Amino acid sequence: MSDQEESFDVLTRLLEDKVPEEDAFGGHKKVADAIYGLIYDEKEGGKAIALSGSFGSGKSTVVDFLKRKFNKEEEDSKKETKIFVFDAWEHQGDSLRRAFVEKYREFFEGSWMEEGKFEKDIEKISKHREEIKTTIRPNVTKEGLIFAFSLLLEPLGISLVNTNLLGNIIGFIFVLFPIFYALYLLVFYDKKKRKSLFNIFLKRPEDSKTQRIKTPAPTSIEFQDIFEEITRAVLDNSNRR
Repeated sequence: MSDQEESFDVLTRLLEDKVPEEDAFGGHKKVADAIYGLIYDEKEGGKAIALSGSFGSGKSTVVDFLKRKFNKEEEDSKKETKIFVFDAWEHQGDSLRRAFVEKYREFFEGSWMEEGKFEKDIEKISKHREEIKTTIRPNVTKEGLIFAFSLLLEPLGISLVNTNLLGNIIGFIFVLFPIFYALYLLVFYDKKKRKSLFNIFLKRPEDSKTQRIKTPAPTSIEFQDIFEEITRAVLDNSNRR
């Protein structure tokens, strides 16, 4: 062994977590072909397919082969297919049902579904909120009632003017009374209580009514309903899958 130390260049590589381009043993492609056939051979209703396997067994590979097959077959046909992939790991800590429905709607927006469709429905099931509604009803003062009644007599006063002497007197009283009454209140009304002319006619209520509206947390049935509505909307074309 030489006294001179030999140096070695060590190349470090990171393995990427991505699906392979080719199926070395052909098993994954067969599963993808079976799912592809099931999707187009089934005539009625939706079907749920469970693709089970341990970590690294090739579930993502099967889905990737399925995407490729759809893309290849659709080039020479009128069929339209979209594959929506939802990564549950990405949404850890969130409400999975809410995250799923929101992503599901966004996936179809602008292509198979118009922009903004079902947005209000998503907001409804996404928010668990509590609203406080306070109702304040101002009360009319005695002075306000007198002033309002005098305004109702205005048309009668106008109609009495130019009839006869008595009619003119009564008519002018009815017509001018609201003006003089308002001036009287501005001059002689208690200045401590009066902040404005409006304050003379209306006073603040002694109590107010508060109503609490609490929106309950959405149930799984509500999520299922909106999911089915979106699915029906995007599958309005018989060529879509």
